[in-house]
Amino acid sequence: MNTNVKLVPLVGMVLLVAVPLTLTGCTMLETTAVGTAMGSGLGAIAGHQCGRAGEGTAIGAGVGALTGALVGSIMENQEMKAERRGIEQSNRIAYSSGSGTWIDGHYEYVVKKEWVDTTTTERVWVKEYWDGNRRIEGHYEVRKVPSGYYREYEEKIWVPGHYE
Repeated sequence: MNTNVKLVPLVGMVLLVAVPLTLTGCTMLETTAVGTAMGSGLGAIAGHQCGRAGEGTAIGAGVGALTGALVGSIMENQEMKAERRGIEQSNRIAYSSGSGTWIDGHYEYVVKKEWVDTTTTERVWVKEYWDGNRRIEGHYEVRKVPSGYYREYEEKIWVPGHYE
């Protein structure tokens, strides 16, 4: 009885699950990455057990990876929303005991300044002159005349709810 033939797919499946978990274990455990790795590993094992080792493993790994990524992403979004709600709640508690007043989100008009460039060009006559040993004849030159002004305008911005 040759046990090495049945042992190779099992070792492959264990490595398929263990390597991604080990690599993500050193850093912050991202729920989506862990879900993908576990889903692909479990899908590969389930596909292998269905009878057709090659096809079942590949299909099971693909379906498991997609399912694991989807479930992990949903869980990660729920964790972020719960964390955000907790921060907002702690801010409300911290400020409600003091003299702070809660101001709901609203629009404000802010006055801003913007430089409007009105630089122009003009033709200027340059008289004949000497540059060292060279004689430069009189000619027209195009020169820029820098000018401009600041224009004030109002911009409507959203101010989120806060304590004052």
